[in-house]
Amino acid sequence: MSRVKTGILLGEAIAKKPFDRPPAPEPSPVQPDELDTIIALLETHNMAVDRPVLIEVYHKGLCLARAEQVLDHNQSRYADYMKKMNQPDARKNQALFNAFMLDCQKSLNTNHVATYASHGDMT
Repeated sequence: MSRVKTGILLGEAIAKKPFDRPPAPEPSPVQPDELDTIIALLETHNMAVDRPVLIEVYHKGLCLARAEQVLDHNQSRYADYMKKMNQPDARKNQALFNAFMLDCQKSLNTNHVATYASHGDMT
C-alpha cells in the first residue's frame, strides 16, 4: 500500500468490516382497503370474484355498505338460485357473483332524486 503525505495508509481508510445498519423497522400491518374488504365479503358468500368486473363497478360507486345492503336484500334469492342450478360449484359461484354484480349495477343506477329537485327554475 502506498503512503500519502498525511501518513494514513490507503488500506486503513477502507472499512474492514461491513457497516452495521440499524435493524429495519417491522412493517406496520396495513389495513385492507375497501375493495379488498368487499372481495373478502363476497368470498365468504361463496362467490367467485372477477376482480376487473368488481373494480369497474367499484369505480362507478360501489362501497362496502352498498355491497352489504345488496347481499342482505337478495340473500334468499341467491340461496334459491344456488339450489336450482345443476352446475359444478365453480360455475355456480361465478353465476352467483354475476347475479350480485347485476344487482349492484341496478342499485347504483337507481337515482333517488328528491321531489323538490325536479321542480323550479333550471336556469
